Amino acid sequence: MAALLGAAPAVLASSIRDEISVDRTQSTAQNPRAGSVSNLLGANFDVGDDWVVSGTAVVTLEDATPGPVRATFRDTGGTVTAFSLGADWD
Repeated sequence: MAALLGAAPAVLASSIRDEISVDRTQSTAQNPRAGSVSNLLGANFDVGDDWVVSGTAVVTLEDATPGPVRATFRDTGGTVTAFSLGADWD
């Protein structure tokens, strides 16, 4: 394993981004959403002259809102996560 790591070329992030967003809406009976805070972290890595590997992670924290009268859960909201990984080549 150490031989493979020693033989592999150095990989440096060619771009990194960190985006934070805050959303607040007016709650109504038809749209009981309260708001959310989200953070996206992404990076692109040049792994050769023709290859780029990219990845992102998003974490969203949603404010709780009351659920419908006969709903199984009494409130909604919580943490939502998403991850992606991709490759581009010329």
